[in-house]
Amino acid sequence: MCICLFVCLFACFTAIVATQYWNRDTFSDAYRRAFVLHEVINRPDNVKRFIIGRQFCTVLTNFLLAQVTTFKFFPSDGYPKVLFFILVQSGLVGVLVTLSFAQLLPELLAQEFPLRFMNMYGAPSMGFISLVFDAIGVGHCAWAIYYLTRYMCCAAYINGGREEPTVKQNSGDGGIKSQRTSFSIDA
Repeated sequence: MCICLFVCLFACFTAIVATQYWNRDTFSDAYRRAFVLHEVINRPDNVKRFIIGRQFCTVLTNFLLAQVTTFKFFPSDGYPKVLFFILVQSGLVGVLVTLSFAQLLPELLAQEFPLRFMNMYGAPSMGFISLVFDAIGVGHCAWAIYYLTRYMCCAAYINGGREEPTVKQNSGDGGIKSQRTSFSIDA
């Protein structure tokens, strides 16, 4: 169950970030749950709130998986102690399974098919749960650090200061085009 929760957390995060600037009206009929999730998450500052709440859910799920996949008191019964510690007692196998199947695979698939992942059963619920965790104060320390450090790191760009730098990208036809670092996607 924890791995299913992980799949939903990582896939939703990747899909939400990938579709953040998309026009939701273009997929309102075909992907109804994705439309609802996109509408709720893409309100002002909700993407940041979602990320903080999602991170809390991720840490909580990581903690549960670490407890489940670590077998400290299993007897080694003649196996080499170092190998037995690495494979059974350390939880390394659980970490590798979690990384492969619950984190990397959903991120790669959600990057390619973001609307399908946002339209999964449970995806809107995961979005709401993440926003609730942020609303109850789990991320208040992170918000305080964010507001303190953004002025130290980005003071020149806040409130109409300097213009953001442009990034040169290959336009696909052999030419190079310039694009602002805060980009939009037209669907």
